[in-house]
Amino acid sequence: MFEFETSISRPSAHELHMRARREQAQVVNAFLYDAARKFAGWLGLLVRKAVMLTRQLAAERRLRRDIHALRQLHDRDLSDMGLGRGEIERVVRHGRTPRAARVAHRPVPATVKRAA
Repeated sequence: MFEFETSISRPSAHELHMRARREQAQVVNAFLYDAARKFAGWLGLLVRKAVMLTRQLAAERRLRRDIHALRQLHDRDLSDMGLGRGEIERVVRHGRTPRAARVAHRPVPATVKRAA
C-alpha cells in the first residue's frame, strides 16, 4: 500500500562485513596502543627502580669499604683523628656531630709547650 522510494540503497553484505572488520581493527589497535603505553610505563618504572637500587648498593659498598679501612687503623691513628673504635661506623654513615668536630680540633692552650 505505501511504498517509499529512497535514494539510499542498503549496503551489501560484503560492505557490511568490510565495515565491521575496519571497526574491529580500530578497537584492537586502540587496545594494543593502550597496552603498549602501559607496558612502557611499567618498564620505565622498573628501570628507574633498578637504577635507584644499583646506586644504593654502590653507596652501601663504598661505606662498608671506608668502615673496613678505618677499622684497619691502630687506636693511636684513630685517636689522632678524634675517633674512637666504637664511633667508626656512626661517623662514616652519619658524619660527625658539631660537638665532636669541635672537641677533635680543639686548639692547644698556649701554656702547653710543644716539643720541637
